[in-house]
Amino acid sequence: MAYWRTLGASLAAILVGGCAVAVAPTAVAHRCGNTPEETAAMFFDGINERSYPIIRRTVPPGVPLRAVFGNGNLERGREAIIELLVHPELYAGKEVDTEFRLLALNGAGARRTALIEREDRIIQLEPRRERTEIRRRTFAVEFDGGNCLTAVEAAEPHWRPAP
Repeated sequence: MAYWRTLGASLAAILVGGCAVAVAPTAVAHRCGNTPEETAAMFFDGINERSYPIIRRTVPPGVPLRAVFGNGNLERGREAIIELLVHPELYAGKEVDTEFRLLALNGAGARRTALIEREDRIIQLEPRRERTEIRRRTFAVEFDGGNCLTAVEAAEPHWRPAP
């Protein structure tokens, strides 16, 4: 139950906080990290810590997080964020504790490919059972000149079991 409250608070912060109006990038780039790898690692630290302020530091000021995940479409971004964060077992009344890891950030320039791993600890309360799933998925990500995330899009339709 505590996880549901934490997840609900995290989702609310991300989705409501992502309602800011999108603005055109200025000539002076805001710096989110020293490298795209640093920004991507910071993003997943924020997800794992359920910290909206950390996540927010990875995107340009004034750009809604939902726009980054929705290619400018806020509703599509909301759906993409929920799909990224929510494990289907939650809807079955189970608790799920998830940790994300950036395994690789490949490519050069603004557009990169990120290989993400998620480890889900799924807990069924009655009768008490627990299992762990490890899955991976590739995402296409874009960074601006300040190494801020400007676009995140799943490059694969579903999470796949890790080898």
